[in-house]
Amino acid sequence: MTGNCMKGSRPFLSFDSNFDNDAHWRLVKEMLVQIFGVPKNHPKTVPFFDHVFSFTIADGRVWFRNYQIFREQEKPEPELIEIGPRFVLNPIKICEGNLSGMVLFLNEKYVSPNVARREQRNKKMKGKSMRAIKKNKKKVYELPTDDLEEFMAQQELERAEEEGDDEGPLQPASKSIKKARR
Repeated sequence: MTGNCMKGSRPFLSFDSNFDNDAHWRLVKEMLVQIFGVPKNHPKTVPFFDHVFSFTIADGRVWFRNYQIFREQEKPEPELIEIGPRFVLNPIKICEGNLSGMVLFLNEKYVSPNVARREQRNKKMKGKSMRAIKKNKKKVYELPTDDLEEFMAQQELERAEEEGDDEGPLQPASKSIKKARR
């Protein structure tokens, strides 16, 4: 039955050949062996392998896969069936000490998720601000000048002459109100 590794069985650790190329990858390999490896004569383990942990380097990341060793009675050779879990490790920085000390490795290609989100938000806001600027740059339409002001001034002069005012069209509002009451 697939997906059922025996509890306490030791995983067989399989590493990509790229782990031997650089010093920082050799260090990562040694850390993974220390984390996932089980001592050979540990009292709580069974003395055989029934699953494989595969570690591969691609895109500057460590890709982890978990396979079960599956043997059918009809086939002489076992086959590997991925049973999970799977995950990807992205090494950012390796220090000499425990989270301090001299930096042994620094991933130059790594971009923090916060920085990526901020750049994406700024890019989106720049697009919105350009849209807002375009929206605010509406064309200003001027009304055609048809001498409306001159016409209104002429009307006031004629009205003032009919009422017999000596002061003309521009008079204080209080006097025009008094005359209207008489």
